[in-house]
Amino acid sequence: MTKQKTTAGPGAIPIRPMNDGPITYPLAGLSAVSSDARRLHQVACVRQKLERDVFDDTSANRWVTREQAEAFKPTERMLAAIAELEAVHLAEYRSEYTSLYATNVHEEYTVARGRGSQLIRVRTFDEYPQESNLLAVLLGADCESRSGSGWEEVTILARHETATDVEHSASSTARLVIRNPSPPTFAGYGRTTFTGVLTEARLYPLGTDPLAVSSEDTPAGRWCSSKHCDEPHPIASFAPPEVESLRGPRFVTVETFPMRPYLVAEPPEYAAAATAPTEPTESENA
Repeated sequence: MTKQKTTAGPGAIPIRPMNDGPITYPLAGLSAVSSDARRLHQVACVRQKLERDVFDDTSANRWVTREQAEAFKPTERMLAAIAELEAVHLAEYRSEYTSLYATNVHEEYTVARGRGSQLIRVRTFDEYPQESNLLAVLLGADCESRSGSGWEEVTILARHETATDVEHSASSTARLVIRNPSPPTFAGYGRTTFTGVLTEARLYPLGTDPLAVSSEDTPAGRWCSSKHCDEPHPIASFAPPEVESLRGPRFVTVETFPMRPYLVAEPPEYAAAATAPTEPTESENA
């Protein structure tokens, strides 16, 4: 009996890293670090190159030559503040350049988690986008657009993994409404960016567990035991409270990234080729 060979198709497109390293984000606001770390962060936001002792008030206005700047090494006190900022991802120190790259964060900075498909960063700015402050990082959120006569808006939602409100609508861990969004721009690794006007910001303070927050109609720790639900699940507020300091329109920049790479199904012709018999070879006929 002649043996039959099969030719394996190329298979599904393999998963590859989406960027050169993990996407990091601040784990704390500036109020959570020491006064030394806050002072160094403030200096780094203005000038990345560390060329003098920032804790020596007598050197604040002293002229520093290029040679002195290149030869400067951070003091022990500065290194301790740098380590504190790096531990919570508020800055990154590059020793080869003696430079500290700080992330500007809003005073209401927070992180929300959800079951959406995107990582979304929202930054506020007054006039120039390059002078923005990071307001929120949403891990697992989605953008939903609506439009009408002369207006358009995008709602950014991070929906809780399992919780619903009392009416069994999905409970949100973050909700941001942006009017007049600009046409999006696209960059590498699936990043999409657009600007707009923030008109509503509903966010929990950083580190808040939505299930531990009580509202007018939802006490903390409530669970649903309805016979219509497949299994018990937590009940939480429909959305976080509106952030008082963010009332009123303000400019924002929104960046979205896919949360994870996906396997791409192989084309049908490859699947057919993987199982189709081939002609026997001469050695097999012998």
